[in-house]
Amino acid sequence: MSPADDSFLTSSKDRTIRLWDLKQAGSLASMDMHRGGKDMTIDPNGCPLAAYDSTGLVFGITAPLEANAGHVSSV
Repeated sequence: MSPADDSFLTSSKDRTIRLWDLKQAGSLASMDMHRGGKDMTIDPNGCPLAAYDSTGLVFGITAPLEANAGHVSSV
């Protein structure tokens, strides 16, 4: 649940992340996460995780990937 407004995030075993608002029917947005392989690096069930920061303005999402998959970028 966002500390700033009535929005909240859900994550599911079908590997979708959804953004919701209590004042509206249906989700505002959804994101399908890439399915990892047998070599999971974070969650053996493959379920993504999502959380807001303390301001409610930023949220993070993490999902398991196959070993050595994905990329890291720096700013």
